[in-house]
Amino acid sequence: MSANDELADDAVWTPGSLHPKYKVIAAEQEGHWVPLPGYRWADDPPQISNVGWAPGTKHPEKNLVASETEGEWDAPPGYKRN
Repeated sequence: MSANDELADDAVWTPGSLHPKYKVIAAEQEGHWVPLPGYRWADDPPQISNVGWAPGTKHPEKNLVASETEGEWDAPPGYKRN
């Protein structure tokens, strides 16, 4: 066993982990990333370094939509926030 083999055992893929630099999170599939809620890929094929805020995008867990202002959320049409 080499020193590199020992180091490899210390790192594990953790789905749901935030990337320290980009607006993405670790996907269930090892080595794959998905944009944070409110963001989408700006390239095709996707590049981890290029996601953009997408106004009007539905939040995956809440009844909210991405605002025109990056990082902010609005109530969808017909709703109001408490």
